[in-house]
Amino acid sequence: MIFYLAALQNIPPELEEAARLEGSTRWYYFRRVLFPLLMPTTLFIMINAVLNSFKLVDHLFVLTKGGPDNASNLLLYYILKVHFLFLTPITQRPSLSSCWDS
Repeated sequence: MIFYLAALQNIPPELEEAARLEGSTRWYYFRRVLFPLLMPTTLFIMINAVLNSFKLVDHLFVLTKGGPDNASNLLLYYILKVHFLFLTPITQRPSLSSCWDS
């Protein structure tokens, strides 16, 4: 939220004034002016979120391996597990994949 607040404060108010003078609605101003100007901030936040989710997988694997009945399973851990257990041929699996079997 702080990143979006900083991005919104960085947008000049003259853009909103110009859009209102041209008769645009609030939705049109958001869709055509505000949202495209917030896209770099959105991309930055999405990249940080993905990187942080990669950092969390090793903690989950060490602590719970998905927990009882996959209660603490993450989407990224599920994708990793499916890739190494079901999509990779047996001859190409890493030696640690046998401990991933649930």
